Amino acid sequence: MTPREPLGALRNMSAPPRSTLTLRPFQAPVAVPRRTDRGAPSNWGLAWYARVDLDEILRDRWPGWSERLGGLVPEGLGDLRLRGALALARACAGSPDPPGSPEPDLREDLADELLRRMRDLAPEPPLPALMLATQVSPRPRLTERDAARALAVLTHLSGRTCDLSASPLLGEALLEGRPVDLWIAENAHD
Repeated sequence: MTPREPLGALRNMSAPPRSTLTLRPFQAPVAVPRRTDRGAPSNWGLAWYARVDLDEILRDRWPGWSERLGGLVPEGLGDLRLRGALALARACAGSPDPPGSPEPDLREDLADELLRRMRDLAPEPPLPALMLATQVSPRPRLTERDAARALAVLTHLSGRTCDLSASPLLGEALLEGRPVDLWIAENAHD
């Protein structure tokens, strides 16, 4: 209080301003079907962004080599996909050599090199900073063809969240070859 204010002008700053909440429990919800920029109906405020499938990218890039993906037992597929992902990361950096055969002794070294390369890889155009990943729906959608963008997603996917500001990691989707659909907030379109 300043010396010029009258005593009636005291303010109680310890009490926050009050707000009013109005509830209308019997009002029917209004369902307005909205469409996103990409043409898909909205889903809880999320819009479909892309589908990522590492096996499909490997089949497109190296068809002869990727035939092995269909003939291995599940234990060997993770190593093969890791080698394929590393070959894609190397190709993005200018070394287009095809992936070699999986060697179990080198798995940790290959994983370390892939994660190191992913720290320096900046996909163009940039991806949204945060995305939600779900299982692939039966609806046909276009698959991301850019290896750098697909690898950025697959090495930043933790559970159902793809956070590109986090450190890269080897997730199940990459090693198991699970394709994912990516969703972003409807207002976050590029």
